[in-house]
Amino acid sequence: MNASQVCLQLLESSDMTSAVVGGLLGALAGGIPAWGLAKRQSNETLRRDREQREENQKALAFSVAVKLIQIINSTIILNNHLKSCLALRQDPAREHMEPWQVVVPIVGNTDQESSIRFTAEEMAVFA
Repeated sequence: MNASQVCLQLLESSDMTSAVVGGLLGALAGGIPAWGLAKRQSNETLRRDREQREENQKALAFSVAVKLIQIINSTIILNNHLKSCLALRQDPAREHMEPWQVVVPIVGNTDQESSIRFTAEEMAVFA
């Protein structure tokens, strides 16, 4: 018996056919649910990552808003301070003074408190 006759006998035998069909059906029965579960898990992970990214962007945008409020507040404080210093020139005893002579430094304002820096992540939110 040669190899081709052996192959034909195997294909004609019902044991071989049932084994191949059973193997294919078993692979499909196990593979399809596994694929569905993997797909659902992947979608859930993508959704969770998207939500986390949106939350991070909201937090960064809020941080930028707070820094902008601090800048506006510092500008208003400086403006009010300059106005109050220049108002001293209205006093008859001081009206001969130049503006630079009546302006006094703001006490308690350090460079580290007033230096506001924006990070690259904060700026990327608005790009």
